[in-house]
Amino acid sequence: MRQRFLVKTILACALVVVATAITLNGQYSLTVNKDRLINAANEPQNWLIMNGDYSSTRYSKLTQINRANVGDLQMVWALALGGMQDTGRNGPESEVNPLIDNGFMYTTDGWGTVYKIDARNPDYGDFVWIADPGVDHEGNTSRSRGIALWEDKVLANLPDGRVIAIDRDDGEIVWDMEVAGTNEFGRRERFLTAPVVANGKVIIQNGAGDGGTRGWVAALDVDTGDELWRIPGLQSNAVHYPLLHDDLALFTAGYPDKVIKAVRLNGAASGTEAERLAWSYNKGMAYVPSNLSYRGYVYLLSDNGIVSCLDANTGEVVYEGGRMPVAQRFWASPVAFEGKFMLAGTDGEVFVIKAGPEFEVLATNTLGEPIYATPAISNGRIYIRSERNLWAIGPAD
Repeated sequence: MRQRFLVKTILACALVVVATAITLNGQYSLTVNKDRLINAANEPQNWLIMNGDYSSTRYSKLTQINRANVGDLQMVWALALGGMQDTGRNGPESEVNPLIDNGFMYTTDGWGTVYKIDARNPDYGDFVWIADPGVDHEGNTSRSRGIALWEDKVLANLPDGRVIAIDRDDGEIVWDMEVAGTNEFGRRERFLTAPVVANGKVIIQNGAGDGGTRGWVAALDVDTGDELWRIPGLQSNAVHYPLLHDDLALFTAGYPDKVIKAVRLNGAASGTEAERLAWSYNKGMAYVPSNLSYRGYVYLLSDNGIVSCLDANTGEVVYEGGRMPVAQRFWASPVAFEGKFMLAGTDGEVFVIKAGPEFEVLATNTLGEPIYATPAISNGRIYIRSERNLWAIGPAD
């Protein structure tokens, strides 16, 4: 198990190196706002939100790594983060994509400490600040699913149930709110997904619906931390990253119950569930892989690879029962690109599916070894990390 997390650490350091190479060429100073997040794909030198954009397409237009130079990649510099104390047998549950804006990297460890790193120099990286919110290790579990950027703030939800906002310039905590707690039966509410910020609201959810607590979704004012509204959420283990489509936040879970809820973000400052809930659907989700919102449709993936497609605005079923030509289970999330999306299965099969109202498998390929990680696509090439190899697939130069 230690070896597994050592590999993760090395990969994270390699990511720092890549980030250094790509940010020096496109520097400008803009606040992180709604327009930038909606159009995040147009800033490939930055990575402003956990899954690349509000739709979670996980697609990058970067071109610096290619067939000619990939064999020359090597670690140039590394920085050691904290958060390794009292992590238990599984190590730190820090499942985070670092965020990049204008040459600066923002990341976190499993105990909620947030780091700002100056990654503009190709030869070294420097900590700009380290913000430790002081999570008590006793009675809490090391766990982070990511952070969010909005204007001059970094937003994080913590293992002890707090949500904090940190000043991006000096690392000072601007506000600190206890949002998740313990219910009357002594069961702890938990954050199992990263926060998402939209229209000045920090959207969070209690993901411990399978742990004896009632799931809920809440919105906090990004400037003050005040709770604006809270409605019943997913009564399941909500580990999927939320999706955003126009004015809707889409929350999904696949265990023990399968459910997606589309929640209206705007409208009255408060609101009941009936006023906030636009639509819901109760089948088709997997436990581990997140889902996909792409070009007006929501694509849901089951554990055994059955695809369902819903209209993102109404929740109307467009199709159900889309099956892969080869039976497969899935841990990796779908990746969207150029009117298609890709699925990678645990038996090593990779499928390309046509996006749109009709299900069609465009291609099937096998790598011959298990795939658990979500593929990455950039500049016409597909990068897949299988159990033993890293693959770069694309046209010959």
